[in-house]
Amino acid sequence: MPGPFEVRSKTNNILPCAAQTKMTNHVLFEPENVLIKPEDLIRLNYEFMRIICEGGECMKAISPSVLSKHLQKRHNIKKEETAKFIDSIAPMMLWRKMQTIPEDGLKPQRGIRVVDGFRCRHCLDFRSRSAEDIEKHWTKEQHGAPAGSLVVHVRLQSWGVQSFGERPVYWIVVEEGAKSEEDKDLLLGASEAMTSAEDWEFV
Repeated sequence: MPGPFEVRSKTNNILPCAAQTKMTNHVLFEPENVLIKPEDLIRLNYEFMRIICEGGECMKAISPSVLSKHLQKRHNIKKEETAKFIDSIAPMMLWRKMQTIPEDGLKPQRGIRVVDGFRCRHCLDFRSRSAEDIEKHWTKEQHGAPAGSLVVHVRLQSWGVQSFGERPVYWIVVEEGAKSEEDKDLLLGASEAMTSAEDWEFV
């Protein structure tokens, strides 16, 4: 039996180190030689009319206006193949005018990265990946002295930045099996809204 670092030829002879290195390199770099097709990277979200790239580190929605450039520059897809793919999804290239954002509390959208983030405990619709952003927001909006923490830790998704200078828009997701119904109410602010209503005085 050959040793753990030995490679034998078909004639059962141990190959020299150079041959071993060549074969090892071939195995290591073989995935880079596999041709990737646009269909392997792109997921179409028909419910929210988004074109999602799942390739590499992307895991985000791609604006139809830059899809061709993205596939060619980011994923090295040939120009001809990119054009053919875009022609095949021509109706979806008009989605830009009809895109929507998921409501809070849904399961994560497939193909979109889920990240840790924070929600303002006072403003239910202000959320960010940075607790510092929440603190600045709290001061700017003059929410006053907090009764406890300023933030609620949540799990977020975003389609990503779709145009230059735009800030990502986040929505809160609830991953299956991760939270109880009570915790879900806290994440979405339902319990806090109920508490606020109970504190009102009707005259």
